[in-house]
Amino acid sequence: MVAFLLSMENLKDFFIKHQLQIEAKKFLIAVSGGPDSMALLDLIRHTVTDPTNQLLVGHFDHQLRPDSYLESNLISNYCKKYNLKLFEQRWSKQEQPERGIEAAARKFRYAFLKELVQQNQVDYLLTAHHGDDLIENILLKLIRSGNVKEMNSLIEMGQFEDTQAYLLRPLLKYSKTDLLHYVKVQQLSYIQDSTNFEDKTLRNRLRHHVIPLLKNENKKLIKNANRFQVSEAELAESQNILFKNLSNPQRRYFTWTGNLSDLQELRLNQKKLYFEWLTLTKFHQQVHFESLEEKANFRTKKDGIGLILYQNKYYLYREKDLDSEQIRPFKVYLDKIFNFKGKNYLISKQKLGLQQVGSFYSKENLSLKVGSLPEGQKLVLATGNKTKAKKKFAEKGIPNILRSNCLTILSDDGNEEVQYIMNVYRRQIFDPAFIEYRVYEI
Repeated sequence: MVAFLLSMENLKDFFIKHQLQIEAKKFLIAVSGGPDSMALLDLIRHTVTDPTNQLLVGHFDHQLRPDSYLESNLISNYCKKYNLKLFEQRWSKQEQPERGIEAAARKFRYAFLKELVQQNQVDYLLTAHHGDDLIENILLKLIRSGNVKEMNSLIEMGQFEDTQAYLLRPLLKYSKTDLLHYVKVQQLSYIQDSTNFEDKTLRNRLRHHVIPLLKNENKKLIKNANRFQVSEAELAESQNILFKNLSNPQRRYFTWTGNLSDLQELRLNQKKLYFEWLTLTKFHQQVHFESLEEKANFRTKKDGIGLILYQNKYYLYREKDLDSEQIRPFKVYLDKIFNFKGKNYLISKQKLGLQQVGSFYSKENLSLKVGSLPEGQKLVLATGNKTKAKKKFAEKGIPNILRSNCLTILSDDGNEEVQYIMNVYRRQIFDPAFIEYRVYEI
């Protein structure tokens, strides 16, 4: 077993700390060919008991430099030497944008790693982010947004996107110097990316000029950065617990919706944080709404995410998911399944062992049509008077943009009298001869 250098602990301590099993687990190591990832790969190889069967190596060639093939050759030689499985992918020049190439590269790289995780039932994805990267990340986010949550995006352990795997960063407590010392002592080959020495990007300027000055001010800067990361994670977890216990939003009308009264204990800015948290939880997207206003009809949009506060309801949705199409009423038959807005329904006089979502009373042998509520349609009250449908929608807290999604049942007798609107209205005039019609979701 290799002796660990300087103050670097055996990587097994990392797994013990996080209560993660090593035996019989499958690891995917993201390797670029640089000193950091080669050190991580070598450390993990000495940590697991069966490297050949437990380790997968993933290399994404960004093809941003003419000599990027050298990294592929280096990693391939290492994997052949130790009989490790290597998976590689090249980033097509046609897929590379003219702007925002760093973010695009990350997107394609992680899509490649996610595919490997899913196809190979990987338990742990490991990246070689170290303490200097952590400092860089905190400073970058401080400069660009000042958002504390973004400053804490590099954490030691977290779930990897929508997979069963954990994303692990076991080197955050160690410096670039520690890793360079490791590869030197272990005589590991590596390739330095020449673009890392240029000052074109903000990250590199921080790395070359700012961080060395900060380290001179305090030799424990990496330790402090880790303390910041842990403290913020603990605060985020406390917030997470609070918001989880506040309410249980339901999936309805292609949105996540709930009652604003469930959030009444929160101040206005805390409600904004709640909706940002809900966006991240439900859509896995980080959004910061610019503002929030306490009024009966408030709408805002940010980065493809919409938020509506209407009466006592809130609705959170992705714009690309929202279906506001008006469905023209079409004929249906009792006990025959029909589809409305992607869901299957059935209307029956019988009690069935299905999920009943509503009912209404009307005359027997009623011919029926279903669809979105036609514009200008009025609803009959128990008194026989008629009222505008928008009043009933407003009473139920359903904004105009979502009303086409409310399943409406009408009589198919020329009058097209509204019998039922899901979650909004059902025929209010009663006659002893009327029978009950039940609406089921299949």
